[in-house]
Amino acid sequence: MVGKLPVWIVGLVVAAGIALGALLFLPRWLAKRSDPAYSPRRSFVAFALAGALGMVGFASLPVYYLAFWVQSGPTAVPLATLSNGQKTVVFQGARNRPLRLRWPPRRPRPSRRRPIPAIRSRSSSAS
Repeated sequence: MVGKLPVWIVGLVVAAGIALGALLFLPRWLAKRSDPAYSPRRSFVAFALAGALGMVGFASLPVYYLAFWVQSGPTAVPLATLSNGQKTVVFQGARNRPLRLRWPPRRPRPSRRRPIPAIRSRSSSAS
């Protein structure tokens, strides 16, 4: 999907995420700048990456909303109409049932069938 978007839009979203990461980085830098073990470069890169990924996820929310909206509504059923002038017949098409995933999965029901009795062989004794 990103391949179909103009590069400048993707660049804007990523740049906004990096700016958001920089704004979130400032309070941490102000609190930790006196610590000698603190690495501001590594911390800024982490915040910028998190901000960029967060903005990309935020920008994709409308797509996920529209996909949910389409899947949750009723589906249009295809119709075909045949007529000879006096009589009209409308055929209604069928559609496959969508896959419904359930979480947690249901436990299988115990079988209600009776077990097949074992076949006993008769021993023939010639007496």
